[in-house]
Amino acid sequence: MEVLRNGKFSLPISSTSLSKGLRKSKVNLVNNHSLLTCSGMFGKEGVLQRIPAMIRSFELTTSFPYPQVFVETNLVIVCTGTDIYEYINEALVLKLTVTEASTWSLVSFHDFVYISNGKVAVIRNPESDVYSITEDVPTAMAICNYKGQIIIGAPDAGYYIN
Repeated sequence: MEVLRNGKFSLPISSTSLSKGLRKSKVNLVNNHSLLTCSGMFGKEGVLQRIPAMIRSFELTTSFPYPQVFVETNLVIVCTGTDIYEYINEALVLKLTVTEASTWSLVSFHDFVYISNGKVAVIRNPESDVYSITEDVPTAMAICNYKGQIIIGAPDAGYYIN
């Protein structure tokens, strides 16, 4: 790889190398053409794809760390401090407005979504596509899917979801 005086360079990565995805660890060998991080892009069909420019072009009056963009199996969800949007047919559609708190954490199972900002817990009904605040599940500061089980970091909750 040659680096020009102006700092520009070109490093072609073949689709075979790209299909390796992200490196498991930073201590892996250098020049094995695996990525350490992938910001604003995702791998699809052996090629890096960017999140459509339409999302970035919407006039959302937010500041860091918003908007948060969640690219899920069947959905693209965009969140500001108070609003939850879905990216549908190249447009942001407002689904719900809630009380602002911390950043959002989310887990999805195809069309079902459980999302929380530490103040409210929101679920998306997979049949009606409607988002609603719920008290049936706890609020959470961190949410993950571990082999089909939802694990949450909820400092105020002393129970789990079945």
